[in-house]
Amino acid sequence: MQNPKTYLFLLLLFFIVIIPNLGCNIFKVTSESNDLANADCEEGLVIVEQPTNSPVQLSIREAKCGVFYSNVKLVLKNVSDKPVTGYEIPSIQDYENKKGVKSAQSSTGEDVILKPGETKEIVEAGGFTDGTSYGKPVGKLKRIVIKVSFVDFADGTRWIQD
Repeated sequence: MQNPKTYLFLLLLFFIVIIPNLGCNIFKVTSESNDLANADCEEGLVIVEQPTNSPVQLSIREAKCGVFYSNVKLVLKNVSDKPVTGYEIPSIQDYENKKGVKSAQSSTGEDVILKPGETKEIVEAGGFTDGTSYGKPVGKLKRIVIKVSFVDFADGTRWIQD
């Protein structure tokens, strides 16, 4: 029979080294698979395209990113002299394996949304929480481009980005 000290040593090794490492690896896999957008986005990953003749100004208040997902808080400011009644803000996301994923937010109606000089916070959240699209891996989030495509005014006119 083998030495009891050897068994004790192996048992200690198992409880001190192997079990804690198993727990860490399981936790790490779980947190990556959930891909919560909770870290600041890398600089240059989120781009706001702002034409010089735009009647509204779009800026980033906060940008949080995960591996496959983002949560961007934007500020929309009416820099025109007319009340705004509607707008559309599309975004395009590029991933390692999937390009040109489009989404858009819009608000239209007859009610005034923004008077001249007023601001409004808009949240642009999107991506693939599990890292797949139709069962295929999308890869790491590489770039998000956000812009204003049109603005409607209370006088019935519309500005459209060229």
